Amino acid sequence: MEFSQPFQLTPSNAHHFFGYYSICPWSKNQRYYVCLETEFHHRMPKKGEKAKILLLDLKEDTVNILFETEAWNFQQGSMLNWLPSSPNTHIIFNDLKGDIPISRIIDIRDKSIKSLPCAISAVAHNRDLALCLNYSRLRRNRKVVSYPSSRNHLKGHHPDNDGIFLMDLKTGEKHLIISLGQIWNSNPKTKTIPKEDIGKKISKEFWFNHVELNPSDERFFFLARYSNRIGQLVTSMWTINIDGTDPYLLVDFGKQLSHFGWLNDTNLIITMKQLKRIDKSHVILEDKKGNPKVLAPKKLIRDGHPAINPKGNLLATDCYPIKGKRYVYIVNMKSEEIFTVASFRNPPNINGNIRCDPHPRWNREGTQLSFDGLGPNGRQVYVINF
Repeated sequence: MEFSQPFQLTPSNAHHFFGYYSICPWSKNQRYYVCLETEFHHRMPKKGEKAKILLLDLKEDTVNILFETEAWNFQQGSMLNWLPSSPNTHIIFNDLKGDIPISRIIDIRDKSIKSLPCAISAVAHNRDLALCLNYSRLRRNRKVVSYPSSRNHLKGHHPDNDGIFLMDLKTGEKHLIISLGQIWNSNPKTKTIPKEDIGKKISKEFWFNHVELNPSDERFFFLARYSNRIGQLVTSMWTINIDGTDPYLLVDFGKQLSHFGWLNDTNLIITMKQLKRIDKSHVILEDKKGNPKVLAPKKLIRDGHPAINPKGNLLATDCYPIKGKRYVYIVNMKSEEIFTVASFRNPPNINGNIRCDPHPRWNREGTQLSFDGLGPNGRQVYVINF
């Protein structure tokens, strides 16, 4: 397989990153790339500290500041997405209005802004719809992917009025499609936990995290989580129709699943413990059936952030530091051959909530892969040509 050496896409005047994986930062016409710019990357942002939203014009080789946002972190950025109905001219991202997480849509041509009442967690591929989580609950339980908002609403351990919301990006209308209470009471492992254990043996709150729609936008997955008495995450994964019907427990608690993505409408790839293996595997699962298959079981033996290319024949993934270095890999889905396409040194002080996971992201044609990396110019976005 032929591929180029990684090259730095972003300017060197400050730190730059996109944040998450399996989201395309390129516009549909491939002319523009969006990312964030910050003056620091050695700590989490405080309330009021903004990141600049940059538009890189790859045709004209120019950089334009579109807006500034207060809702950002180093793992997910501000959930930048190109709007499905206008994928060359409009982007959507999260921001704060006072201490309330919201989202905004900006027209890159005139910088006009439209504000929406909820912060987004996933955007549909073909429709102007978004899935939304309660970022205040995330702030209390999963700081690494939260925003510095102090508003505490929708309280309770697993309330029936909090969960995953579906928002119309044209009107801003939203409604709850699956509640924390529904999922808590649907799993015998949580339903039977004594009430007196809540806040003592397990965390004070149950929460949802990490949602992603399949390519047809008909179903999505989400994580249901709590933490145990020593603060370790206890995670299960569910899939469900976009209207909230037909929930399915795909991975129960105890598998230590961590990262995930749709390969197509019916199959997912998940990094998790499988059978008696010591290390985590990249496991292919079929929605509503399971049927686990370990990808490259003798070679791909580390946790990573998997992202499939548009053709479905190449999987990009990465790893946590190995002897002080991060790596980006490409896996041939048919032959299971693995190629190391990039690496960078990871200083020990850039870790935890401020870590620099590469988080690979394909362009829309599968001819380029971008990732966040550390180098002589700090945190930057890099690209590999294929």
